[in-house]
Amino acid sequence: MPSVVQVHRSYWNTEIESRLNTPGMKDIQWAELKKRLEYFYEATPFWRSRMERAGNEPGDVRTWDDFHKRIPVLTKDQ
Repeated sequence: MPSVVQVHRSYWNTEIESRLNTPGMKDIQWAELKKRLEYFYEATPFWRSRMERAGNEPGDVRTWDDFHKRIPVLTKDQ
């Protein structure tokens, strides 16, 4: 049986995983989140409706704090 060191770990992405928990990773996550907010607002009536009822558009979410305050939480009952 090969040792752990000898096992090929193709699931390890050294380019991304070396940046985990860094300001750079937060920037990547924020950029991806903004793309998703815009997509869901434009492409899905469900999320557009939820955001509009909360008085929000994707451009209103400028910070992580805005995201937590402005985006309605989806519960299991909804």
